[in-house]
Order: sequence, then structure tokens, then C-alpha cells
Amino acid sequence: MRIGIDASRANSQKRTGTEWYSFHVIQELKTLIGSEHEVFLYTKEPLRDDLATLPEGWENRILKWSPGFLWTQLRLSWEMIWHRPDLLYIPAHTIPLIHPKKILLVIHDVGFERQDALYNHELIGYNISFVKKWMNIFVRLFTVGKYGASEQDYHRFSLQLAQKHATQILTVSQFSKDEIIDLYGIDEQRIHVAWNGLHQREIVDS
Repeated sequence: MRIGIDASRANSQKRTGTEWYSFHVIQELKTLIGSEHEVFLYTKEPLRDDLATLPEGWENRILKWSPGFLWTQLRLSWEMIWHRPDLLYIPAHTIPLIHPKKILLVIHDVGFERQDALYNHELIGYNISFVKKWMNIFVRLFTVGKYGASEQDYHRFSLQLAQKHATQILTVSQFSKDEIIDLYGIDEQRIHVAWNGLHQREIVDS
């Protein structure tokens, strides 16, 4: 089987919650996936630190994208056209517009739907105002006015794609599963709870 993994967040130079989750899951998958499978890690840049040590049958596909923004929707989609895996695993909730039939997606939470004020409403894109404005116009035309180019709308657009195209969805708690079902009406048989694990570090006596 050819397995594709979006490792862009795991490969971030500065990791927070989702990035560390992606990093540790990929590190564990290296010990679980047999060498009879081909695994492709999709990143924007060459793999960093421990991620760069790959088992037999694993490959880093560096998908350079000079615009910087919309890497998943445009650059990863382009890769899916020419080199489509049998299964695409995404440790965060953004599915590329073009994708294989089988997608395993992780949705960590949908808090942006319940606590709107806590999330960023600024336009995404280059830190240049006219570029952001043009991108906002383009997105509104592309989605017939349903979405803009704000981070908030990007979350909502991503969840709508997940609702339509994700084969199976993982989430981190029963509460999150219930929220996803309530807000998006996704069949509960497609959603599975996999609690976050504990990363054990060696304790060195001082």
C-alpha cells in the first residue's frame, strides 16, 4: 500500500499542540508500519531533526510552494494529481481539494464554532494588505460568497470538506466526537475516539 502523510505541521520549526501531536504520531508510525508499505511524508521543507531518520520504504516528498499560503489546498492537491497514494493520513483537519478516495483525518476540536470570539478573524496570506484583500475576493468568488479568507472561515471550510470526503475521522475525546456529530451531522460510525497519549521522556537524576 502507498500511504501519504501530511507532515507539514510535524516539520514546523516552532511546534505547539497540533504540531507536537503530528510529530509524535509520525515517530510512532515509523515503528508500526511494515516495510512492505511505501510511505510518503509531504512537507514544505526538508525534514528536520528526528523526523529526518526514515525507515525502509519511507520517503520525504518536499513540495515547495513560494506563495506560502494555501499549501494544502493548492500544492498538496497538485501532488495528489500526479502521485496519488492509496491512503492519505492528515493529523490536522485540512483535506486538500484533490485527494485520494481513502482519507484518515484527525479533527482535534471544533471550538471555533462554539467560542467564536476566541479565534482569529484576520485574513490569511502574505503580510501585505492588498494581497490579503485580493485573496479574500478570490475566495468569496470561488465559494459563491459562503467563505472569506479569514482563519475562522478556513476552519469552517476545512470541516465541510471533512464532512463530505473523509473516509474515517479520529478525534481526541468523546466530547469532541459529540460536538462534531451535533454541528456537522457526520455519521458517528465514521468517527473514532483516540485519546492523546503521554510522551515519556527519560528522567535524569541531577
